[in-house]
Amino acid sequence: MKKITETQDLLVLEQTHWRFAALLCLIGLGVLLSPGSGDIQEGDMISGNWAGVIVMFFGSLMFEHSRAEFSRSHNVVRLLIRRLWRSRKTDIPIDDITYIRRSASYGKGGGKTYRIVILCDEKEVPLSMMHTPDGDGWQDRAVQKMRTYCGISG
Repeated sequence: MKKITETQDLLVLEQTHWRFAALLCLIGLGVLLSPGSGDIQEGDMISGNWAGVIVMFFGSLMFEHSRAEFSRSHNVVRLLIRRLWRSRKTDIPIDDITYIRRSASYGKGGGKTYRIVILCDEKEVPLSMMHTPDGDGWQDRAVQKMRTYCGISG
């Protein structure tokens, strides 16, 4: 889910990454519940039950919901990134923001994935921990709205 909400005083961007997490959890559950998965054969490193639990655990690490609130009245960006096992909250004064851009990452197959980052005091603050493809142009629109809202040209 990707959503941009804008009022006169507030700009809110929300992203939820759950599809890959759900896929891994379902695969792990399938392995866990498959007949004979608990049997250890000669030469097996681990049983199917443990393999299913491990895949489900890694799937649970992939879930993420991020919310960035740009508030003019408080002159602050409030960033909340929630994962299943932990959450992180960061406040950034709008006056400290020097630039907002997309950061690219290249996969082994050559494909590009992106995430939005806020640059302030020569450090990068990502709006999401995960890089994702931007096939629908949502990240570009979000970056432009954030730049306009903060009065940053670019």
